[in-house]
Amino acid sequence: MIVRLLELLGQTSPYAGREGPARVGAESSGWADLVWPAFGVAALAGAVWLTRWLVRRANAARAHGPSRLFAGLCQAHGLNRSDRRLLRRLAHWRGVADPARLFVEPTSFEVPSSDPSLGSQAGRLTELRQRLFEA
Repeated sequence: MIVRLLELLGQTSPYAGREGPARVGAESSGWADLVWPAFGVAALAGAVWLTRWLVRRANAARAHGPSRLFAGLCQAHGLNRSDRRLLRRLAHWRGVADPARLFVEPTSFEVPSSDPSLGSQAGRLTELRQRLFEA
């Protein structure tokens, strides 16, 4: 089938049947005409395999990254979207790059009430701290 396809491609070529400088005196050996197409198919197969491998690796990294850990911990503790957002704000305020660290650092929940960004949420943060660490 591939040989037939190659024959059809050769017939539709504007250069089919013409003798160019590369063809003068050259005899076709049959298998040599298939080397470059076979190489092309192998290169294409390699590119497909490499692309699939890279996509799988990227998906695996996302599935086990810090954001997935944070989401899993929030889900395990039954936190709603509002609580998750508050924890992210707390992590940002504390300068913690990974919000999942808040689940192992109870002292991170201590926020001065004079702070304008999180001071109004001090009650909710105390409640979250009790839910997470004193259960």
